[in-house]
Amino acid sequence: MLLIFDCDGVLVDSEMIASRVLAGHLSAHGYPVTAKQCRERFTGKWMTDIVNFVRGEGVDLPDDFIDALKIKDVEAFKRELKPMPGVLEVVDKAEGGGALWARHVGRVGAA
Repeated sequence: MLLIFDCDGVLVDSEMIASRVLAGHLSAHGYPVTAKQCRERFTGKWMTDIVNFVRGEGVDLPDDFIDALKIKDVEAFKRELKPMPGVLEVVDKAEGGGALWARHVGRVGAA
């Protein structure tokens, strides 16, 4: 049995989408930032740490900031998330050999 773990950019590339959504959400709440700046400053950080950092910069983020961001992320992923080139073929071959694979790929058209 083969188990595939999705490290971003292997099966799908969600980081670019998530950075753009985060940038828009932060900007809408008074912390103007680009997607590129979000990737540079915040990739790998916990959302609670990001919120605390931005609040420390004097921006009053609402208590539901993270919950609202999660909803925006899911909506954007449903619209835009695509499998990486060639991954569907790899998964199809692995699945034919009895492999188990992440449901995440199924959400982008592999299932």
